[in-house]
Amino acid sequence: MAQIPGSSFPTPPPPKAPKMSEHNPKDLSSEPVRVSETPTIYIVQGTTGEYSDRTEWLVRAFTREQDAKDEVGRLTHLWMGLRCEETWSEEGAAAEAEMRKHDPGFCVDYTGTSWRVLECPLSDGFSHSPPEDAATRSDSVAEGSHQSTLKEDK
Repeated sequence: MAQIPGSSFPTPPPPKAPKMSEHNPKDLSSEPVRVSETPTIYIVQGTTGEYSDRTEWLVRAFTREQDAKDEVGRLTHLWMGLRCEETWSEEGAAAEAEMRKHDPGFCVDYTGTSWRVLECPLSDGFSHSPPEDAATRSDSVAEGSHQSTLKEDK
């Protein structure tokens, strides 16, 4: 090992470059990096309407994000091919019936119908914190007493 001039410390060796055989092709994948070890499911949600007249429903869940995105594309493509201007007509009723074969919750109004993907962590059914019971709550909550902030008019 060489020595740094004017020092009693040896020169550290240069860092080794990784060998090509040590390369992990997964490192270059396009898959998103997950910080959490919690598995995720991808839920396809349908929606129609707007504001307070909005209707949303869950279509199905997938374990792979791309499968959920593909389902959104498939449903959208199918609806675009079937839809008609007058959903109250016989033709419109037939189009809705066909869509319900693929999306049982399907509905449509004047705003049209769209689908999107929701991401949700998958639980194993066990809570990560102990369940709250009467022994862990304060006495007033455990006894069921609750004071309202609303006052009655007399």
